[in-house]
Amino acid sequence: MFVRLNKRKLNLGDKMTNHEAWIDQLIKQLRTRPARNASTKMRQIDLARLIGVDTRTVQLWENGDRMPSVTNLKKLIYTFLIEEKFIEGQEKQEAQHLWGAAKRAFEANSLSNRSFPSFDDVWFDHLLTQPEISDLNLIDTPTETLHTASLQTVMGKRMDHFIGRNKEIEDLHRFLATPQCVTIVGPGGIGKTSLAMKTAQTLSNLYEDGMYVLELSSLQDAALFTHFLYSQLEIKERSNQPELQSILEFIGHKKLLFIFDNCEHLIQKCAELIDQLLSAAPNISIIATSQEPLNIQGERVYRLSPLTKPKKDESYQMEHLLEFEAVRLFIERAKSIVPDLVISQHNIQLIADICTRLDGIPLAIELAASRLNILTLEQILERLDQLLSFLTQGKRTAAPRQQTLKAAIEWSYQLLTQEEQKLLRKISVFVGSFTLEAVEEVCGSSSLIEGKSDEVLHLVSSLVNKSLLSIEQSIDGRRVRYFLLEGIKQYAQEQFNALESEECRKVIRFQYVTYYQQFVLEMDKKFRTSSRDIILASIRDEYAHVLHILTSCYAQTNEQEKRIGLSIIGAMYWFWVHEGSTDEGALWFERFLSVLPAGDGHDSLLAKVYHGQGVLLFILGQDHQSLISASKSLKIARKYKMSSYISSSLRLMTYISLKTHSLETAERYIKESIEVATRAKDVWNIASSYNAYGLIQMKQGNDEQAAKLFKSSIEYFEEVNDKWELSAPYENLGYLALKQGHTKQSILYFKKVLMLGLMYQGAWIFTRGLIGIILSLVARQCYHEASIMIGVFQKINRASFQQPVTEDYQQALILIRQNHDHHLIEEAVRYGEQLHKEELITWLVEYENKTKG
Repeated sequence: MFVRLNKRKLNLGDKMTNHEAWIDQLIKQLRTRPARNASTKMRQIDLARLIGVDTRTVQLWENGDRMPSVTNLKKLIYTFLIEEKFIEGQEKQEAQHLWGAAKRAFEANSLSNRSFPSFDDVWFDHLLTQPEISDLNLIDTPTETLHTASLQTVMGKRMDHFIGRNKEIEDLHRFLATPQCVTIVGPGGIGKTSLAMKTAQTLSNLYEDGMYVLELSSLQDAALFTHFLYSQLEIKERSNQPELQSILEFIGHKKLLFIFDNCEHLIQKCAELIDQLLSAAPNISIIATSQEPLNIQGERVYRLSPLTKPKKDESYQMEHLLEFEAVRLFIERAKSIVPDLVISQHNIQLIADICTRLDGIPLAIELAASRLNILTLEQILERLDQLLSFLTQGKRTAAPRQQTLKAAIEWSYQLLTQEEQKLLRKISVFVGSFTLEAVEEVCGSSSLIEGKSDEVLHLVSSLVNKSLLSIEQSIDGRRVRYFLLEGIKQYAQEQFNALESEECRKVIRFQYVTYYQQFVLEMDKKFRTSSRDIILASIRDEYAHVLHILTSCYAQTNEQEKRIGLSIIGAMYWFWVHEGSTDEGALWFERFLSVLPAGDGHDSLLAKVYHGQGVLLFILGQDHQSLISASKSLKIARKYKMSSYISSSLRLMTYISLKTHSLETAERYIKESIEVATRAKDVWNIASSYNAYGLIQMKQGNDEQAAKLFKSSIEYFEEVNDKWELSAPYENLGYLALKQGHTKQSILYFKKVLMLGLMYQGAWIFTRGLIGIILSLVARQCYHEASIMIGVFQKINRASFQQPVTEDYQQALILIRQNHDHHLIEEAVRYGEQLHKEELITWLVEYENKTKG
């Protein structure tokens, strides 16, 4: 909007003698002023028809959001003269005032050094003497252009409230250091136009011959594009040569910046014309905004990301949240609605959550902030599940496609081919990011893409190119995933439900569910191998889909869905253990087993399910329930001769028996477990059971035999390259050394456990190693150092996983309190709480160096 200083309201009867009046005021005053020989006022639609522009263009003029070009200003003056809107006898004076207001507005807001032409007395005198003259003789551009295009000849928008994008502006400065074309690409509402305008504003001193902004959204006929540019350059010379040649001759060697805004619906014609301009005019630079690249030689594609925003489900201090562009934009817009809005820690966290839910999209954020006139921040956040129906209150003066989030997305959707629309609708079934392979399997059957499943790659590429589908790439470039922004996803879901048959929706959903079911089962097969790290990372990537499917399957009433859910949780228990999410995993087991279909109590699938439940319950310290689950698993595994689960369940029952000091029972279980695994040549289960047997031997006082078993376990785990499970025999060797009084050696073993724990996201291994080091330090009477370790342990245990503490640990705490100053303990614990895992390892190395010898 143009900046206005000392603005005063003009009455309809005012003579136009106020030299400070602005162009928008004067146009409205003249339009609404009663004509000398007319009984009705002129409406905006009437003025638009007489001039040859659309009604919205007149609205923009009168709201001060756009100023008329020289061509349209001449048509305005001619129309007001013919319609007798000027005061009789003062026609020229009022026309001069109108022209002068336009000149002031242009020169106050122009980003270039171009001046606005002065009022042409000869031209106006000619009008006064020949008022019947056709308006085609008054202007230098054909009328049909004005019917089909809406533009701003020279940039007049001020960017006083532009938020963020500093890096993007710096990037564009660098790209435009030499004349070329930069295309800012992104989905609707992401801020392409604003960035282009702001960048141009900061570069105004570099383009001595001016800047031109061509707003193309209302130009629908590609055949008129060249004519459109010709008219906006206001080329006065008329000749019989083609318009393009006249344009190129006019530009010549001028140093100009062009902004071609909203090219996507005229992409082919834009590409052709811009390519010709760049080839013929060596000194021009072009910024194009589009939802897809032009794909021309010399084009630099700049894909615009959303505004920076907080990560989901993470907490930040207020100072940190204010660094995010999305948060700052929301606050700036919110303050314009509710000036006394208090930015407290509570409120800014709500704002952060809103911005994160809105994917940092500027249009969505502005629309959400506008709702503060009737809703609280909490109410806005609650309503974001229905984005498209909620974010509908845009600025009246904005382009129709920018007035609501749905309109912005619909504009993009309508530019897609039918095949692209069809695939986009089906992709909406994905709840998180996804791979190309997933799209091919879920959406690419011949019955769904009309026999063209081999074109899925092409269609996905096209959706990315047109900014409907977003892409994320790993730092090393080896992993590519796709995702839908939330607004686009909700729109695609609406279209999916409205346009696809019920049968099609069922097929897509079933393929989605079974694809991720098979994915989890495949990951489970590879878990106990050297690929464990890769498997864990893969599951993390797809975890949103897994949770969505579990929730959906649990809510279904048919048996098939329940069995799919059971198969998934049976293959997922180890993931929950690694991630420190045992509570979450145990909840899913409880849910699905509580709705187990009648007669399925001895299904072979349940051997795996009950074993997984038993492991999670054991880790949570629920030994009795764990034993029940392990016994059920063993019974079913024996029935179906499932050697792996016979061995695993017996080993789990061994650990439970050890906790209850039933050594004889534990030894019986573990011997059978080793025997079953050995017959099956199951190296992994042999390694695990050797470790458990070593614990029994250690408790029975057979330390030498225990050490041999632990070391054999390490060898077998190294054979299958399972670093996670290596932690268990190393931990037990640490306790064996501690039992024997070899505290330096025990610390070395427990440090090995810590190093292995650093390799995984969960805290289960790391906290076990910490407890061992604490006990070793207490045994060495290093109470201060042990207190530091307690601080680290408490911090990690609170944040990620509640490691059950042993009696030995409780006894160690008592010894520390009895033998160390209370204030020093508190100081050491606070210090430990400040250490990160990696810093702890460094601290331990320094401690070892101090105690050598």
